Amino acid sequence: MTMPRYSVLETILVDNPDFDSLEKLTEQIEQKAFLEMEIIIEYLKRL
Repeated sequence: MTMPRYSVLETILVDNPDFDSLEKLTEQIEQKAFLEMEIIIEYLKRL
């Protein structure tokens, strides 16, 4: 079975990830993911 070639949501969490600093990278990913989540939740509340 193949994966579909579309997505429901796409976003860039970190433009230039620094894999040598995993703690900082994790923090950046979490911050951006929570921001995106808040935007989605606010949108859904308006439906």
